[in-house]
Amino acid sequence: MPSNNRKIIDIAPPHVGRRGDIQRTLRIDALNEDEQNGRRVPRSLFMLFGLLLLSGFGMVHFFFAKAEVQVWPQIRELSLEESVSVIADSQAVQPLIRSIPGHAVAESRQATKLYPAFGLSSASSRATGTIRVYNTQRTAQTLVAQTRFLSENNKLFRIETRVVVPAAASSGTPGTLDVRVVAAEAGESYNIGSSNFALPGLAGSALYTQVYARSFEPMKGGSTEQITVVTDQDIQQARNAILADLKREAHKSMEAELPAGFTLDADLLSLHVLEAGTPIRPGAELGEFNYSAKVEVRGVAFRLEDLQELASELLRTRLLHHEELEREVMISYGNGRLQEEGKVLIMEMEAHGTAYETVDPVEIKKQIQGLQESAAERILADYLSVAQAKVSLWPFWVKSVPGSENRIRVDLHIDESRPF
Repeated sequence: MPSNNRKIIDIAPPHVGRRGDIQRTLRIDALNEDEQNGRRVPRSLFMLFGLLLLSGFGMVHFFFAKAEVQVWPQIRELSLEESVSVIADSQAVQPLIRSIPGHAVAESRQATKLYPAFGLSSASSRATGTIRVYNTQRTAQTLVAQTRFLSENNKLFRIETRVVVPAAASSGTPGTLDVRVVAAEAGESYNIGSSNFALPGLAGSALYTQVYARSFEPMKGGSTEQITVVTDQDIQQARNAILADLKREAHKSMEAELPAGFTLDADLLSLHVLEAGTPIRPGAELGEFNYSAKVEVRGVAFRLEDLQELASELLRTRLLHHEELEREVMISYGNGRLQEEGKVLIMEMEAHGTAYETVDPVEIKKQIQGLQESAAERILADYLSVAQAKVSLWPFWVKSVPGSENRIRVDLHIDESRPF
């Protein structure tokens, strides 16, 4: 009889859900498998990338790294002052005799021009007129020259000569005498109308009321005005002006005829006055006047580059060993005077230049190639010919100067400001 103690194992079939559930399960399983296997893949990729990066840095450093070296050499200022001869028809710059080639020119000019007068003079006049003097005395009255007569508005007039005023008639009619009088001062204010006059010299005596005067017409001719006259200064200014005009006109004309490259400095021209003057004399009452002049203008033209060359050659004679002259030389000139009938111009020249210690870029490259940046700058600081130096490396992570001279560039700065 079969036993009842049986172990029953229930084998259930797999649950079959929807199709989408099976697909999600398979996808998750696949991802989990990839994660397990992928733990070793990124490590190898990172190693490969690192090697490539290091190789790239190495290639850049080996093939493209470069150094720029900026050098400011020791400098010294030079200057000189020399008398220079500009010789007409000479052919070359001659430093030994301080001369350069020149081209002689000459031209005559004449003109008559009108110039203003600026002098001032007072053209004043005193009023004059006639008064009738009355004398009520029974005796004649003598009046001396310059006897004063005072008008009602206190304007003073004087007679010019001694006169005698007749005595009064027995009928009592006053004696009379017409007399010319002149105002005591100039000016229009003395052009007064008819007026009564008293004699202030008789004030306080009985004669003050017995002798008096009266005018019947206005006084005339009193004035005060400024008029223009020619002065010595006006004539001198006219002379200076016409000579300057003639010189300027001659300079412009001669300059237009110069050979190519030549310059003719107006300040170095010689002016010879052949004729100059005016018939007008100082004091003439004129607002303007004529002035005439005839002149001859001479000069010697030259090329500025010849003067520059001469200055450079003379400055080079003052260089020390291992010095060179910077190309730009500053020159100035003046105080010219003509000699040899206008064929030679003697003038004063000043020249200023810069001497600098010679620096050999090839030698610098050899000394610093392969050195650390700081070591390279220390080497350059020991150069007696170098005032300052700066080393710049590229790219930024490069710490030493390339070993190849071809990748080192040396720039020389002479006339530029120092960086520090």
